[in-house]
Amino acid sequence: MNNILSVQPGEYVKGAVIADVSNAKAIQTKTGKTIFKATLRDGQHLVEATSFSKTFEHIDGKRVQFSGPGIRRGDDYNGKVGVTFGEKVVFKAVEGAAPAQTSPEAPEPRKSEGKAVSGPARVEGVTVGMAINKAVDALIAESQGTSSSLVNEENVWRVASDLIRVAQRLQSGELHPKTETVGEGAPF
Repeated sequence: MNNILSVQPGEYVKGAVIADVSNAKAIQTKTGKTIFKATLRDGQHLVEATSFSKTFEHIDGKRVQFSGPGIRRGDDYNGKVGVTFGEKVVFKAVEGAAPAQTSPEAPEPRKSEGKAVSGPARVEGVTVGMAINKAVDALIAESQGTSSSLVNEENVWRVASDLIRVAQRLQSGELHPKTETVGEGAPF
């Protein structure tokens, strides 16, 4: 399960995933397509699994190893981690005690204009919208009392990007070093 939890939403999972399967069901969409859902559990970790091509019903209640190409971390929904299994993923029931999962390989840094970029492969729309709103607010506040407006496309893009980078660092557990004072010497 660590293989799923160690990647960002939208990224593919490397290695196999081993988990107990429960709540397998087939769901009809409004358009008449069938999708398959199940809950995966490994210890305290729960993941909501979806497949558009394979049912989970034959492995419901079993400990299963999922392997092969096409295991993708989905978007988290209502605080639950999601994973999507493609048609090439192999479902294999395993017996007895939980075998150790293969550890995830260290991901290669993504490249953008020759520079390594950390963070998720994409930024969700809600995050972008909130960052743009806060960037505009900050630029308006900064330009008050001056004759020129700092609110333009380039400045909004720069400030919103900085805010998203800070949020990503905080989400990854990186905190700013603790300081003794804030501002004019006031204790924090």
